[in-house]
Formats: sequence, C-alpha cells, structure tokens
Amino acid sequence: MKRTLNIIERAINDFGLEVDMNDSMQDILDQAMNAIEDAVEYDYISDCERSRHWDHISWNDGNGFDLEADGEFISGDERRNVYYRYENGEYREIDWYDHTDDDYVMVYDVIDTNGQRVRLVAK
Repeated sequence: MKRTLNIIERAINDFGLEVDMNDSMQDILDQAMNAIEDAVEYDYISDCERSRHWDHISWNDGNGFDLEADGEFISGDERRNVYYRYENGEYREIDWYDHTDDDYVMVYDVIDTNGQRVRLVAK
C-alpha cells in the first residue's frame, strides 16, 4: 500500500497527474506509473540478481518491495542493449560490454517504494 500511495503522490505532485475519484485504485496506480515513466528516464541505477540463463531476475529496494520477474531481459542483438560500467561509485553508460566484473547490461526498469524509477542492471 505504501508503494502505491507514494507512486500516486509523486505523479500528482511532480507531474500534475489529475485523479478521477471514480477510477479504481488499480487504474489510478497505472496512470501514475505511466506519468512517471513518461517523464523520467530513470532516477537511479541498481544492480539486480539474475539466473544463470538470464531468464529470471530478482531485486529488493530495501524498503519492502521485492521484484521477481521471468522473461527475456536482454536482446540477442547486442546493439539493442544498454551497457554500463561501474567506476568510482557510479554507473557510466558505455558502448560495448567487455565482460569484466565492472560491466553491466540493463535488464529491466521498475518503480520502487518511494516512487523512484529504477534502471536495473546485471553483470
């Protein structure tokens, strides 16, 4: 519930979402998430856990929201993926993944408990 209310609050306060009280809570949440996704590329980047075969990811925002997702998270066409290198405590976008311990690929994005859009990356 906390995550839902924080997402709606951010969409209203930061992006001018107008809520129709006749809509269901799920519809309002969907509209709020869309407003955030339309306005924000990402607020921060976070590392997530992945399965060996890249078909399952898991992540926790540290505030009670757990994400478990199955699917195809990276493209077979490497030119379609977004890559990052972790250096000096920050993720920096790079053009090519070098398969080092400091290189990551974007796998998913999600909105956390605080209504922040998170770009999830994995080694």
